[in-house]
Amino acid sequence: MDIKQKDKKYVLGTYARYDLLIVRGAGAECEDETGKKYIDLGSGIGVNALGYCDCGWIKAVEEQLETLQHTSNLYYTAPCALLAEALCERTGYKKVFFCNSGAERFDFLRLCFGGFGLLVVVSDSDSLIKVNIKIVCHAVK
Repeated sequence: MDIKQKDKKYVLGTYARYDLLIVRGAGAECEDETGKKYIDLGSGIGVNALGYCDCGWIKAVEEQLETLQHTSNLYYTAPCALLAEALCERTGYKKVFFCNSGAERFDFLRLCFGGFGLLVVVSDSDSLIKVNIKIVCHAVK
């Protein structure tokens, strides 16, 4: 069974797929299993716009993996504090709230509506986060 067949058998079909199997990439180019190259203009559909195998990203991830790849936000970590500092300095905001998805959105909304009084959501016009925030706001009402 090839990769496309395995995907059809084991992956819940929530998205229609193009008939393209990407096997590698570099920069903005990706390559299929036959060696044909494409320019990827999809940017990971809202996930990232770094391209494939960016040397700076790879180096940063490798360095971080040598020290601490993941931990709960119940603990202090240098990457968290340093990123928050950089974001605050660049945006003028006093605090940032890091979250992934799911239940953390409710914490975000509780903080925003429960005491700070201002809700700022940075997202693309039709992004998943905007849709999720709308759903959560509706659920809170």
